Amino acid sequence: MLARQAYRLILLAVFVSIFAGLMAPDYLDWSARNRQAQKLAVRLEDDSEQVRGQSMRDLSEMGAIAIPHIAKLLDSQDAETRVWALRGICATADHNVSNDDPDAQILSGTIPRLNREVSAPRAVPLLTRALSDPSAEVRRVAASGLGCFYDCADSSQARLIASLSDEDAEVRSRALNTLAYRMMVRSPELTSAVRKLLDDSDPAVAQSAREYLDRFQTR
Repeated sequence: MLARQAYRLILLAVFVSIFAGLMAPDYLDWSARNRQAQKLAVRLEDDSEQVRGQSMRDLSEMGAIAIPHIAKLLDSQDAETRVWALRGICATADHNVSNDDPDAQILSGTIPRLNREVSAPRAVPLLTRALSDPSAEVRRVAASGLGCFYDCADSSQARLIASLSDEDAEVRSRALNTLAYRMMVRSPELTSAVRKLLDDSDPAVAQSAREYLDRFQTR
């Protein structure tokens, strides 16, 4: 009886050892990637735009694992750091960031679907919160950035509609573009908000509103 129990314990120990051996490389790889992501996120605070841009491109290779580290920068007192943090968050979903314009991928919304779905649960709430940032530039990037997750960001629609009355014309323009042409929202709430933009103080925003209403015959 004792011999049988000892045999079972030996088998269990062998099994645990083999399992641990199989899992160890994955854990070590995750741990190393996590540390690397933390270092890259810190570089988004660098004074050099070149360093920040390279960090964003490198973060695009890290994926969603980097988002918690980047998110800490959204509490920075420096608006430019918060802007780059949002760019970095969007970059984690796009593994092909290479354009010299840091907002190029954000504005074009070329992020692959699988990458969007992986990063969206963490990214979308952060981008939505940034729509209330005191910096207009931060709000602009947030409004466009949500468009990158257009099919994973339903929870942000109400806040984006509210951004159509933002004091900054570029924020209003980007919010409208994200809602109308990236998320493809068609709702009475959006229509009502867009009608108010027909008399917008910015001619470009007013023109975008007219084009939207004419295109979808809701005026």
